[in-house]
Amino acid sequence: MREDRAQRASYGAWLEEAGAGTSDVVLHASVPLPGAVGARVCVQEFGEPFPDPPTPDLVLQMPLTCLSLSWIDQGFGRCPAVQGGANMVVVAPDTFLDLRGEGGGRVMTCSLRYGLIRPRLEAASGRDLPHLGGEVHGRVHDDERVALLMHQLQAEAAAGCPGGELASDGLVTALLGQLLRLGGMSRPEPRRTGLSVAQLRNVEDYARAHLGVSISNADLAAEAGVSEFHFIRLFKKATGRTPREHVTRLRVERARGLLRSEPERTLAWVAGRCGFANASHLSRAFKASVGVTPGVFRKGGTG
Repeated sequence: MREDRAQRASYGAWLEEAGAGTSDVVLHASVPLPGAVGARVCVQEFGEPFPDPPTPDLVLQMPLTCLSLSWIDQGFGRCPAVQGGANMVVVAPDTFLDLRGEGGGRVMTCSLRYGLIRPRLEAASGRDLPHLGGEVHGRVHDDERVALLMHQLQAEAAAGCPGGELASDGLVTALLGQLLRLGGMSRPEPRRTGLSVAQLRNVEDYARAHLGVSISNADLAAEAGVSEFHFIRLFKKATGRTPREHVTRLRVERARGLLRSEPERTLAWVAGRCGFANASHLSRAFKASVGVTPGVFRKGGTG
């Protein structure tokens, strides 16, 4: 689909054709900018508002002189055409732009081949972006930063692009960043670096069911569905503890319960039920975690 879109006539080509042979549309400085994204800027004057057809381009339009418009629609919902300030509309690729009202005016237009800029936008936002969404396309924006970048692009074009590809590409990149900001997509969604909730639940369930026997990292990794090497690293990122430290905490937790619920049992018996090698092993781990020995805890000591 992106290839088909890229082969269709650009917005700039359509605009030049629409302006030919009619006195209603006058183009000023319709200039393609150097660079790899097919950017073009122009200033156009027209006597009456007219609809723009779907093109493969992302198009920004900003009035330079007041237009007596009543509303704007481009398929993302109708919105009032507020006048004044740094107002502009961002037309999505493959959508129409319908301006309604009376009177003409002068408009600055910047068009970008969306098939060429889409990879940049998706890499920066971490999202699939067939367009920038209704928050960007379905409203009129009063944004001085975007307006300044459009004026800078127009000035670069009017001067004959003295900065070459480096200057125009830098301005376009800054403009794309501002458009992502308008849609609340200026930062990519954080990628999960540890185990998922489901993986952690599987590991936890397995460990609690096997506390009385030996539990290896390989056993836990199998429950998470990853290799043992990756499991140790991912588990620590997700929990802040190594798998061995976590299993020991679970064993101490069970020992606390048994010490209170089975007061007549020996420490060796409790140690065996919780997976400790012997009573001494239980006592060392218990004191390190709880702060008191199992004997003190059993007598009602703090912990």
